[in-house]
Amino acid sequence: MGGKHPRSFITDGDLSMANAIAKVCPDADHRLCTWYIEENAKRHLHGDALTKFRRLVYEVMKADEFERRWCAFKNRDNVPEKELWLAMMYALREKWAAAYTDGRYFLGMRSNQRSEGLNSRIHSHLDRKMSLIDVIEHFMCCVSRMRRNEAEMDARASQSVPFTKISAARFFTHVIFREVRAEIRKICKWVILEVRQLDEARRYSIASKYDHKVHGEVSCSFDGALLMGVKCYCQMMDSKEIPCSHIFTVLKYLRIDIIPQCCVAVRWTLQAKAAFPSIRTANVHEWSEQMDQYRLLRNIANEALVKASLSFERSQQVIDFFENFMREGAENEGSVNETTLGPLPAHFSASNQPSGERVLDPHKIVPKGRIPSKRLKPCRPG
Repeated sequence: MGGKHPRSFITDGDLSMANAIAKVCPDADHRLCTWYIEENAKRHLHGDALTKFRRLVYEVMKADEFERRWCAFKNRDNVPEKELWLAMMYALREKWAAAYTDGRYFLGMRSNQRSEGLNSRIHSHLDRKMSLIDVIEHFMCCVSRMRRNEAEMDARASQSVPFTKISAARFFTHVIFREVRAEIRKICKWVILEVRQLDEARRYSIASKYDHKVHGEVSCSFDGALLMGVKCYCQMMDSKEIPCSHIFTVLKYLRIDIIPQCCVAVRWTLQAKAAFPSIRTANVHEWSEQMDQYRLLRNIANEALVKASLSFERSQQVIDFFENFMREGAENEGSVNETTLGPLPAHFSASNQPSGERVLDPHKIVPKGRIPSKRLKPCRPG
């Protein structure tokens, strides 16, 4: 990842992993996987106590409300004070309770089911009697199947547009557009009661159409008439990078028909892979220091080429630079066509070389067991 730390982690609660994350990536956000919490809760709690604990896990509430409910949960359900698992979970409540994790940057995910699903695909049809070569072939088959599915979804998203008048369908992926459309349809539930100008920001008070009770505010910053930034009290834009219905209510009030750039995350658009296209092929046997250097240069060059392609003059400068570089390389090091992307390991380097020996069929081995008896054919009557 070029030395860039991940913004968030979802783990199964392993203590050594949590210590490593806190030491190596101290600024990253860390939460526990809800799937593992569910499995452990089923072993330690039963009946009504399990139901109330699940509410503490998933229901969004204030931190003080969570503390009040936790005390009531222990007192009413006769939960032992010395229950080791519950004491540990309470100490880690900021990593699993929705009261503490809501609004944090997890893109709407609460479990590591994506990686677990990948593991289950690879583990299927595996047998402990399989050889190492069979395991590698099975792994490559699973990877190629997943990449083929990804390529089909990429083609479907880039070559088709949902039948709608909403302009967001032309730059969001199909899956994300469905979530954005659901938020747009909620505009009818909200109204703007008050607009206040505070310093450089303008705040819009959002309320429900039915009770006119103020629910929160949306803060917007402008550069003249251009909307440069937006922040909502629900923190949906901060946690999932998807504009909420409150933001769309403000955009409608401002008569902005096109979603501004500050409300569009590149990761959810059709252009997310423009600078870094997916690699559809792989070779698990190929590795070298030159390949590492090549990947580093490729990642930097891809982003630079996208920026250079925006201008004809810069594109021509880049083309001239590469042509001169290749011409100098051909003069100093010989033909460019002889350059490879790195040698194969020593034990694999001769695998593609022709062999002068004649390969014969293996010797037949008679299996052990009873020799089949030769039965006499029954005589036909008459």
